[in-house]
Amino acid sequence: KYKDLKVEYDLQLKKKIQEITSLNSIIKNVSSSISFDTVVKTVINELVKNVNPDLVIVFKVTNDELELIGMGPENSEFKLNSNLTLGVGRCLCGLSVKDKSAKYSLDIHKDKRCSLDDCKNAGIHSFVSLPLISKNNAIGSIGIASSIERDFKQQSYFLESIASEAGIALANSLLHNDLQKQAAELLREINERKLAENKLKESESRYFNLFNNSPISLWEEDFSESLHYLDGLVKKTREKVDTILQDNNVVQKCASLIKIIDVND
Repeated sequence: KYKDLKVEYDLQLKKKIQEITSLNSIIKNVSSSISFDTVVKTVINELVKNVNPDLVIVFKVTNDELELIGMGPENSEFKLNSNLTLGVGRCLCGLSVKDKSAKYSLDIHKDKRCSLDDCKNAGIHSFVSLPLISKNNAIGSIGIASSIERDFKQQSYFLESIASEAGIALANSLLHNDLQKQAAELLREINERKLAENKLKESESRYFNLFNNSPISLWEEDFSESLHYLDGLVKKTREKVDTILQDNNVVQKCASLIKIIDVND
């Protein structure tokens, strides 16, 4: 009996060491990329390699809905609709995001929480959904499926550790994508502003050429102070401009306020 216990203990210890080794490798591989698509593919590939499930699916939360963004392995006979979406709180994947906790099911066909028929019709039997958490926010979930009964809870520490690292990596890649989009938008605005400035300079150059090379005398004048003076008189006297301009003193005052900006050569 002691030997049996020792053999069991050695097997469990070996399994834990293997899981820790695999987890370190997964963390390194998942964290080595900042491309969102690459991170998703790496997470799927590492889970397939280390857990050997029949199907791995990855969802991203968008406007209170889970959007399917990744699925593997590529040669899996179990496929879901690539346009699949479900609300937060619905089925195991939605519940894991809502509650920010892993959801395990030995048999989804008997589990009342599994309200989505897509997985059942695909031939899936056992399932676990792991939330992807970043800064206490659920940004998505990972679903791991088996066509036969399998207790994924036996690997709960290993699986939830992977999901934890994957959540951080995916959040970083999303931030990187947002920064890239902002940088591209800023560059576009700078280019548009430069183009507008160049067009303005061309327009000004054309205007000055026409102004200076005109065969007749052209004056550029500023009437703003004259208009401001007349506006003050209208408010003060409550008379019309035509009536006010019948006064020669007013006309002379307006003329004296006109500024000459430029005269052509």
